[in-house]
Amino acid sequence: MKDVFLSFRGRLLRSTFWAYAIAAWIVFILLFMGFERAFGHASTLLLYPPFFVVLVALITKRLHDRNKRGAWILVILIPIAGPILLVTELGFLRGSAGPNRYGRDPSEFYPDYQVVK
Repeated sequence: MKDVFLSFRGRLLRSTFWAYAIAAWIVFILLFMGFERAFGHASTLLLYPPFFVVLVALITKRLHDRNKRGAWILVILIPIAGPILLVTELGFLRGSAGPNRYGRDPSEFYPDYQVVK
């Protein structure tokens, strides 16, 4: 799990990205509700930084699957078109076929006995 949520290396399938992103949001909302009661508005200072890191890690790996650099996340800063373009790239377009510079294709099956590191 640590590799999925905290690593910026590798690739994520579209379906895997959506599953982990939704799970991260659910955990964040539940934690926020609990922390809000205990700490008030200061809870945002506790929860936002780690949540931000998790989302950036997931987005970076999804961009890697599209054969794009992680810095491509900055496209979100372009008003109106940026968020639309990023959501389209992350959530609706298939990753690049076969291995790319960020790793092997996660949609292909690799039995462990064939993988040599």
